[in-house]
Amino acid sequence: KIPLRDLLRAAGTNLSDPSDGLKKDSAGRTMRRTGMVLLVWIHYSNEGSSLVYPTSPTTFTYKVQRMVETEHSVLETIHGMADEDDDDAAPNRADRLLRKRFGVHVKFIPTGVIARFSVQSLLLRVASGLGLVALAATAVDMVALYLWPSKSEYFKAKYGVYIGENKRLVKADLDE
Repeated sequence: KIPLRDLLRAAGTNLSDPSDGLKKDSAGRTMRRTGMVLLVWIHYSNEGSSLVYPTSPTTFTYKVQRMVETEHSVLETIHGMADEDDDDAAPNRADRLLRKRFGVHVKFIPTGVIARFSVQSLLLRVASGLGLVALAATAVDMVALYLWPSKSEYFKAKYGVYIGENKRLVKADLDE
């Protein structure tokens, strides 16, 4: 739990400070009477001890900033309010009470990285990488064997045989 006074102190402001809101009725009023918006950035991290298995404890860094020239209020509508003098009266559906409340609106913005070692993730990445290498090798072979202008020389170098004049495989002499 972080007390509101600590957040206000970190932002360098106070509820008794004069309001800098842009509404015309904000002049001469305090932030307690007009409200304010605080942004709290929470940066967390546990990186740094090891590439394979991070063991450093998670650290948190808080940064608090007040949004200038902003106010915060909430309009609350309470329907069916009965007459305060008559305890036996049923609430009328047309009766309502409007309350405009001012306060501090705090928005938390989490940022950062939490690292954790996972054997399953490691195996998945290794298998995916090997699969991509095999796919790339197959694609290069297909292009070289079927689309390349000098495909017969590649076939001869790859398999040690070549297709002769009578469409039969002939053992290649690789010493030439």
